[in-house]
Amino acid sequence: MSDLVKYSDAAYNLPVANHIDGPGPDQLHRVYRALAQTLSTFEGMQLELWREQRLTMTQVRVLFRLHRLGHATVGQLGDALGIAPSTATGLVERLVQHGVVGRQGRDGDRRVVEVQLTESGERAVAQLAQVEGGAVRRALAELSPADVAELARLLELLVTGLRRAGDRPTPSAPPA
Repeated sequence: MSDLVKYSDAAYNLPVANHIDGPGPDQLHRVYRALAQTLSTFEGMQLELWREQRLTMTQVRVLFRLHRLGHATVGQLGDALGIAPSTATGLVERLVQHGVVGRQGRDGDRRVVEVQLTESGERAVAQLAQVEGGAVRRALAELSPADVAELARLLELLVTGLRRAGDRPTPSAPPA
C-alpha cells in the first residue's frame, strides 16, 4: 500500500502521509473537506463584495493594510504586503485612479510621498468588513457560546500546529 492517500475535492487534491502520527485518512478527509468548504464559502462571499466594489483580491489586501497603517510610503506598503516595489506602485496607481487611495507629500519632506485611504476607500473597507463580519457573526450565533469558544480554541490549536509543522521537515517514511 502506498504511504500516501489521495484526498480529492472539487478544489483540492492533497496527498496525506499515512506514516505520520495523527488522525487517520477518514478523519483527515473530513477536516480537509470542512476547511475547504469553509474557505470556499467565505471566498465566495468576498468575491461578490469585491465585484460590487470593482476591486481585486490584491487591491482589497492593499486597502485593509492601508487602513491598519493609516498612511505609508509605497515602499513601506510593499514591504508590509510582501510584494515588490514595482508591483506596489502599480497597485497604488490603479487604486488612486479608482478614487480609494490618495497620495500626498510627507510633512517636512515633500520628496517623500505617502499614500492613504480616501473617504471612499474608508467607506469601502468599512462595507467589506461589516458584511464579512456580519456573516461570520450570524453563522456563529447559531452555535452555543461553549461551541464558539471551543471552535476558537481548536482553530488556534490548528494554526499553532500548522506553524510548528512548517518549521520542521516532514518525517521520512518508515522503511518498507
